[in-house]
Amino acid sequence: ALPYAERAIKAVGPLPSLLDTQGVIYSRLGDHAKAIETLEAATRGEPSANALFHLARAYQAAGDDAKARAAAERARQLGLDPSQLAPRE
Repeated sequence: ALPYAERAIKAVGPLPSLLDTQGVIYSRLGDHAKAIETLEAATRGEPSANALFHLARAYQAAGDDAKARAAAERARQLGLDPSQLAPRE
């Protein structure tokens, strides 16, 4: 999946939705530092609640509970709806 995300980013640029996808892939691969870096980029400007949720999970996986809580709270403030998340999330 990572090569496809990278190709899409090269083709159309670093759109937040593509960076979010790439960040989730890095998280699932266990590269928490790269996931956080990518998801932070995805959530600059006008972040989506889903991207902030993914960032919170990456922070949590990396052991940064304070940043995880802050990102999760921002996601809730933006209207995070658990029913919109994939079942594994």
